[in-house]
Amino acid sequence: MAQLEKPGSDIPSEAIPSSVGPLSWPPSLDKENNRKRGMFRRVVDSPKLLAHFISRFANTELNEEVSRVSGRIFVTNQSLVQAIETNGPDLDPYIEAVIPLYGSGIPQLNDVSLVYLGNNTESRLLPQAEVDHELEVAKSIFASDEPPRYHSHEGIDFTVIDESLRNNAEIQRQFVDLYSVFNWNDDDVTRLLNNRNNLLVGAFNQGLLISTGMAERAEITLIRSNERFTLVMYEITEAATREEYRGNGLYFAVALIINRLLTETNANLVFGESNLSAPGVLKAAYRQGRHSTLKNLSLLGLTEKPLRQPVRISGGINDTRPKHLKNDLLVTYLVRDELIKKHGRPNSKTT
Repeated sequence: MAQLEKPGSDIPSEAIPSSVGPLSWPPSLDKENNRKRGMFRRVVDSPKLLAHFISRFANTELNEEVSRVSGRIFVTNQSLVQAIETNGPDLDPYIEAVIPLYGSGIPQLNDVSLVYLGNNTESRLLPQAEVDHELEVAKSIFASDEPPRYHSHEGIDFTVIDESLRNNAEIQRQFVDLYSVFNWNDDDVTRLLNNRNNLLVGAFNQGLLISTGMAERAEITLIRSNERFTLVMYEITEAATREEYRGNGLYFAVALIINRLLTETNANLVFGESNLSAPGVLKAAYRQGRHSTLKNLSLLGLTEKPLRQPVRISGGINDTRPKHLKNDLLVTYLVRDELIKKHGRPNSKTT
């Protein structure tokens, strides 16, 4: 029986072809999750334009079929600060996360931030008291100086799931078994294994797949002042551990390997969208050295908030919540320079 590292980890209750999401604008329909989402790939370099953009975003029609709209946009820091100074109360409700991209290895983005936008119907929001409690737990975790606990993994084989393993019938069967508790089927696992944008790492005990994690690659062409350049980002997601092996730090070990491997790629940004109601997931993100976006919102004078109810994240067989309830997510991240500094080999160099 498969189970998450902790109840309610970074894995959606239903398989989706891409966790990164659509890289186009306007936002497109995600019928499964009753939402629209998208990415605007031209850098916004005017506070007036940003305010106008968010105003149009805020007017996106919401209803029972589409109860959330979300987007990611790239904004110069100067424009963001000036827009907040001028129109803060109007913009604040829609800005859910901010990631400064200084140190990403792309000179054109040193003064730019990736901004998450979101808007929900009232029925698709948790009670504020519940959100406040989850935020306080998250902030305490990211303010902690608790050293990570390391476990002995003697006899465990940590392996990159390469082309040969992806096509191995027994490995495919074990992936189906590992994810079956989340209602994944053979076709869902086939899509996961066939997506060559996925960097998959598995932990094996005498040939048995007992834990796995993934980083999904997205290559994005951005435009700034008619100049085109490429941003490469990886989302760390889809983590699962067999129930009888939980609590042994296996996913943390898998994640550390993924981070080290990513230092040897052209990754500009590594991020996760972590289940706010799962402290174990947040601790794993913190111990990997990832930053929480809550502090960035506070520094800008914005209300600290998560991504509000974008998807339902399964808590496994013990998840008895009503089917319509989803989860708030906290964006955590590392830009390239920090990734290499924290996880690179001693001779690795930042760009």
